[in-house]
Amino acid sequence: MKKFLTFSLFASLAFLAIAAEEALTVKTLLLKADANDGKPVFLTGKISEFEQKTSKKGNLYFVFKVKEDDKTINGFSHGEQKPPLKVGDKVEVRGIFRKSKQVGELTFKNEIDVSEVKDKKFGVKKAD
Repeated sequence: MKKFLTFSLFASLAFLAIAAEEALTVKTLLLKADANDGKPVFLTGKISEFEQKTSKKGNLYFVFKVKEDDKTINGFSHGEQKPPLKVGDKVEVRGIFRKSKQVGELTFKNEIDVSEVKDKKFGVKKAD
């Protein structure tokens, strides 16, 4: 009986941990932009744009957009996305959301940085 109760408790805690990481939609994230600014987020949606690029210094990076109706979240990462994403791909996006980010003279709005961070599962991948 003790083993069953221990297993039940463990299973319940595991379920709560999974449920705690509820995916946001583009619309929901934008509605809660202030509350999520600077925080890790988990977003699901469809790719509307994807571009692999090389900076002037020769560094690889990629940018993408996840769109829902007329609302868009921008995505960014250092490095290379393998395999490349295609328009229409359903994706899971994990990273740090910024309502506004200044880089030199450029300002980026509503962007998720999915660049790798030690001990974090940040990135963008095709959803099953």
